[in-house]
Amino acid sequence: MKNMNLVQQVEQLTDEYVRKGGKRSRNDRRALMIAFASHAAASGAHGMGQVGATHVIRYWKAHRGLKDATLRNHWYALCDLWELANKPGHPPKPRPAGGMGASPHGDDSTGNTAGIAALA
Repeated sequence: MKNMNLVQQVEQLTDEYVRKGGKRSRNDRRALMIAFASHAAASGAHGMGQVGATHVIRYWKAHRGLKDATLRNHWYALCDLWELANKPGHPPKPRPAGGMGASPHGDDSTGNTAGIAALA
């Protein structure tokens, strides 16, 4: 993958990925992976080897206004990207929506504890 920018690397990594499984779901996840790659590239990453937790955290901060379900979809896409790129572990999880009033235990004002913090 030498001489390719980050977005091109992600496009190449996901080329075969979109050919298997549910087409719409895979294409949607690929679009999220490419959006993340564009964001990371704008932060200075030139290849998947340079992408790490710091880029993911910046991505979450840039997308703070998204609903928990949408953040979860983005996180699943990043998990797939991590696997395709053979990166160890998982990317950092997003914090649940709710801003300053959110509990550090992952529950919101309605008492719902099944938010993003419950992701495996």
